[in-house]
Amino acid sequence: MKKSICTVAFVCILVCITGCGANKASGNIAEIESGKETTESLLQQTEGAERIVQAETRINEPYTTDTKIVEVISDPVFGEYGRLIFPVDSGYYSGNTLGTLRLTWYSNIDPEKTVEIANYLRDHAAAGETCFYDIYTDEEKMADPAKQDTGLFFFKGNPGEKFAVCNAGGGFAYTVFGQASGIVGSA
Repeated sequence: MKKSICTVAFVCILVCITGCGANKASGNIAEIESGKETTESLLQQTEGAERIVQAETRINEPYTTDTKIVEVISDPVFGEYGRLIFPVDSGYYSGNTLGTLRLTWYSNIDPEKTVEIANYLRDHAAAGETCFYDIYTDEEKMADPAKQDTGLFFFKGNPGEKFAVCNAGGGFAYTVFGQASGIVGSA
C-alpha cells in the first residue's frame, strides 16, 4: 500500500510538473506567435514609411531627363490638371521619360528645355501660384465631355516686358508650350 501511495504521489507530482511546464511552453509559443505578428506588423509599417519617405524625396527633387512622364502627370502638386500637361491621347507622344519624349508633328524637342519647363510648372504650383486655369465649369463639362480636356497653362512673364498669348486654332490635338520645348497641354 505504501508503494501504491508513493506511486500515485509520484505520478501526481510528475503530472503537475509536466502540466506546469506544458502551460509555460504553450505560453511561450503564444508569446512567440504574438511577437512574430508584432514583428511582421512593424516590418510592414517600416516598409510603408520607407516608401513614403522615398516618394517624398522624389517629390522634393527636381525633374530630370530620367523622370518618367507618368511621374510628372501624377505629381500631387498638379492636382487634377497634371493629366493635361502632356497630350491626353497618348497616341500623340512616345517615350517614357522627359528625355525620351517625342511628339507627333514636332521633331526639334530639346530634353533639357522640357525638364526646365516641367520644373518651372512644378515650382510655381508648389509655391501656391496659379499655373492652370480651368476654363469651363463642372456643369459645362458634364454637358459636353470634350471640354474636360481643356484649360490654360500660365507662364508668368516679367512686368513691363513684351509677352505672347498662344492660342491653338483649327485642328490642333494639343498645343506645345514654348518653342520646341516638349511640354504640352491639350487644346
